[in-house]
Amino acid sequence: MEQIVRNLSTLAIILGLGCTAVFGIKPGGRYDTRSITQKYPNVTFTRVTTPDRYHLQLADIAPTGKDKHVTVLICYPDSGNVKEWLGYGMLLAERGYRAIMFDYRGFGGSDRFRIERDTLYCDEFCTDASTAYTYIKKNYPSSKVGLFGLSMGSIMTTALALKHKGDFIIGDSYVADLDSAIAKIEHIYGKKMTVPASSYDYNGDLAYVRQPMLLLNGRYDTICEPNSAAFGGSKHVEAIVYNGGHLEGPRALKEGYFGRIDRFIGGLDKDDMDERSSIHPYAILLSVISIGLIFQAIRRRRSFI
Repeated sequence: MEQIVRNLSTLAIILGLGCTAVFGIKPGGRYDTRSITQKYPNVTFTRVTTPDRYHLQLADIAPTGKDKHVTVLICYPDSGNVKEWLGYGMLLAERGYRAIMFDYRGFGGSDRFRIERDTLYCDEFCTDASTAYTYIKKNYPSSKVGLFGLSMGSIMTTALALKHKGDFIIGDSYVADLDSAIAKIEHIYGKKMTVPASSYDYNGDLAYVRQPMLLLNGRYDTICEPNSAAFGGSKHVEAIVYNGGHLEGPRALKEGYFGRIDRFIGGLDKDDMDERSSIHPYAILLSVISIGLIFQAIRRRRSFI
């Protein structure tokens, strides 16, 4: 009963975040890490350094449920900080996953960074996500790693995935059509967004994502519409459309939101086992050829006797 109450309390925090994406970067300020670690002993804060020498604040959230030896890197949206989005990591931890969260440069406890107004995202955020991924591989080398992108954060997960990083991807309000998202923000909110020059090939690059994916999108999301077809190169895509708007998955599905994530990740283990236990067609062909060669050798040997 105590566990259920704790889950609902954590979920209640997330429910208040449903529509906080502002479609234009709005960093959250610094926060007291000690108050978080005192309340949640499984959370450890550390500093990591990017290749271009920026220092990021990173939260390492140890599993409180039975350890599944899976680490999930969470890339949050265009506003807030780790403290504001911590509920996602805590609920994953309760299901046995290690969650890694970090503040982008210019956000929360990370180094200050100048961000141009009405910018959708910065290339440097992809560098920050890559630095957090490197932390995972260094500290948990045997762990399977998932990439969890929320709205703008899904652009970071895409950048990682295209570099063959991560074993699977989860996305809520995934940016699956960057050009469309920019046009809709301008039309609906009257904000003309700028993006880095590197985003030119973003839509086309989505077809080269190979990792299995779970996509959660709101039926009434006016910016990031469901578009699983954009990921035609993925090994497997599961698309869930919930009755809600932008980033309202937890609000719409409640506990079922994280239950759906849990089943997706668990299903990947089953798929791996099935793949390993199945006989590849080429193996069958090779066996047939080998048997044929053996019979031919026996016949030739008998003809000499």
